[in-house]
Amino acid sequence: MKYSCTALFLVLWCLGASAQPMQREANAFDQMGLTLTEQEMVKDSALSVKSVQKLVECGISVTEYFKKPWIGLKISEKKWIKNRCHGLSNDDMAPRTKATLDSIAPSSPTDGK
Repeated sequence: MKYSCTALFLVLWCLGASAQPMQREANAFDQMGLTLTEQEMVKDSALSVKSVQKLVECGISVTEYFKKPWIGLKISEKKWIKNRCHGLSNDDMAPRTKATLDSIAPSSPTDGK
């Protein structure tokens, strides 16, 4: 009986010890304001707590990050994060077409005359 109690104690102690890092991680996510859904998204990915903290500091939600907007913008993930940290929106980073540029800066009266 003595040995089975000791074994049970060790198993329970190990389970408690392995749960501590997960609890600290969950507390960190709570402090960052992540929803339970966002916390699950992060846990299911390889994203570190430090990376999530950087995203949150730059005003990027986990939900937005996992939509991978940099792919549609045809820029790297690193450049997208850097630009967002500098206050640019996805629209600011969108590639400009000639039509878009023409609507922003109309041609001068001397163009083509």
